[in-house]
Amino acid sequence: MKVTESWLREWVNPKQDIIAITDLLSLSGLEVDAVHTLGADHVLDINITPNRGDCLSVKGLARELAALTEGDLTPVDCAPVPVTIDEQLPVHLASKDCPIYQGRIIRGIDNTRPTPEYITDRLQQLGVRSVSLIVDLANYVMLELGQPLHAFDLAKIGKKITVRDAKAGEQLILLDETVAKLDERTLVIADDEQVLALAGVMGGLESGVSLTTNAIFIESAHFLPQRIAGKTRLFGINSDGAYRFERGVDPNLIHAGLERVSSLILQHAGGTAGPITQAGQLPAPKPAISLSLKNITRLLGMPFPERMVSPILQRLGMHVDAHAQTWQVNSPSFRFDIALEEDLIEELARVYGYHHIPSVPPQLALEALPVPEEWLVPDRLRQLLLARGYHELITYSFVDHAVQALVTGSNEALMLLNPMSSQMDAMRTSVLPGLLQALCYNQNRQQMQMRLFEIGLCFLSGGESQTQFIAGVLSSQQPDKHWQVSSKEANFYDIKGDVEALLALTGKADEFTWQPGHHPALHPGQSAVLMRGDDRLGIVGQLHPHIAKQLDIKGKVFLFELQLDGLLRTRTPHYVGISKFPAVRRDLAVIVDKTVAAQDLCLAVKQQATELIKEIKIFDVYEGKGIAPNKKSVALGIVLQAQDRTLADTEINTLMQQVVKALEHTYQATIRD
Repeated sequence: MKVTESWLREWVNPKQDIIAITDLLSLSGLEVDAVHTLGADHVLDINITPNRGDCLSVKGLARELAALTEGDLTPVDCAPVPVTIDEQLPVHLASKDCPIYQGRIIRGIDNTRPTPEYITDRLQQLGVRSVSLIVDLANYVMLELGQPLHAFDLAKIGKKITVRDAKAGEQLILLDETVAKLDERTLVIADDEQVLALAGVMGGLESGVSLTTNAIFIESAHFLPQRIAGKTRLFGINSDGAYRFERGVDPNLIHAGLERVSSLILQHAGGTAGPITQAGQLPAPKPAISLSLKNITRLLGMPFPERMVSPILQRLGMHVDAHAQTWQVNSPSFRFDIALEEDLIEELARVYGYHHIPSVPPQLALEALPVPEEWLVPDRLRQLLLARGYHELITYSFVDHAVQALVTGSNEALMLLNPMSSQMDAMRTSVLPGLLQALCYNQNRQQMQMRLFEIGLCFLSGGESQTQFIAGVLSSQQPDKHWQVSSKEANFYDIKGDVEALLALTGKADEFTWQPGHHPALHPGQSAVLMRGDDRLGIVGQLHPHIAKQLDIKGKVFLFELQLDGLLRTRTPHYVGISKFPAVRRDLAVIVDKTVAAQDLCLAVKQQATELIKEIKIFDVYEGKGIAPNKKSVALGIVLQAQDRTLADTEINTLMQQVVKALEHTYQATIRD
């Protein structure tokens, strides 16, 4: 927001010079980015934060400066203009997002007259281009008061104005000749035949005023900020009106703005004005906020002068009902950012001066919360993956919904109403899209050997639940050649081994099982689902080549994604003595159906003597010559050991016979010769 010193001093004329005024505004939160000298005048370029839409006008800045300097505010005259014709245009509100709308007809204007020099000078100084007399006067009042206005050529519109949602398929050629394709999310101003304007954003070219216009209908309305937010980015246009509406415009400015612009039009363009047509009502006043001296002192960390509370708040335009060390405060309609007691305390600190509040280190009693022994901390998982060559990333929680749908196979996502960009328009339901895009980014910079992981929140069920996931991706590109080591591409079992290392941290690796599974992101032949009991914990596998191609990822990529909570439950540590008796290994090769998982064979063996079988290793899987086409050979290495004795051959042989019988009974296994 730009403003000249001379225009500002017409509203409030403090004794401070321009340097002191700049310091006061900056210290209060309205940072002055630059001050440009313009002859004997100065132009202040002020950075207005999104919550202070009330300061996007000369009136708003003057009101703020008056509060900071205890000066008197001199408003401009917004008295009603004489009504000399009895002509009105009916207005109908078909959307609750426009609670109140006013407009009036003015006939007999001469839009060919030049805009007064003082107005064109001020428009130019504040960065607004002069267009024509009527448009310039509307822009001047918007800069002066903060109320956006729009004038329609009365001869180019129908017999009724309606504020409604656009219909699918409707289009509008805007004043800048941009073609806007509309849908139900867009609020429009229409007559009985066509759309005339994007409400609160920009008017249409066909209904706009021109030099031949001699009668206008000028509107002044209030639109809810959330309905206007993001529309300029959606349609790729610039709009001073939308810039103000999406930050919040005082609904009580509607009438004053309309009377002010009517007065200027009659003064400089001539004509006769009709009565004001109004549809809707002003929004109800906001409820009072309770404020106490105790909370002021607590939050500011200092005794605040009680005598200053009411004067500061009243200078900011608030109505204050004072009691003993408590106040009931009604915030003004132009302050959309004040709803809580903390907001009022912030205003007191801001006007009182942050530099007057002492910097006192907080006195806190910090107590470390003990982590139960049966729970892992996420840092243990991080350390393990880092030790295995992974790099940790922190990616955005906002993702491209199209990429997310491609990876997850689901469109279930919480869409953002005001995304930062089209590539960040949805809350993530999976960590994988961000990791895969980071992998692609690095591959495009010749970093082909990548192991990446992230621990982060995902937003499921349309954002209703938040769940933490741990996910990783592994590029299969060959490492640099080495004379002593044969090169080898990563494969499914590398990523599976990394996950099993995470499972081992729990001390309950036997509670986890692998099952064949399907996931839209994974190759059908190289994917698995990790289960903990009946709970599905996550997925592991190779990225589907079709998805890799669409994401422009080179080579094979393997990935995993697991629910973090499912990994954090561990076995309580307890001491177990190391056996001093020798261990015995027996190898067993069995032929089973191809559909039998090797994991199931291991579980069946383990159940025969849990206390004696210490380890089961699968050291060979064979299919081919000598084995039936629908069969496979699985070789198991079984390690046996007792805590209190050396195992005798008869005991070992008996146990192995039990193992063979169990495999024969459960999986129709036969011993391979």
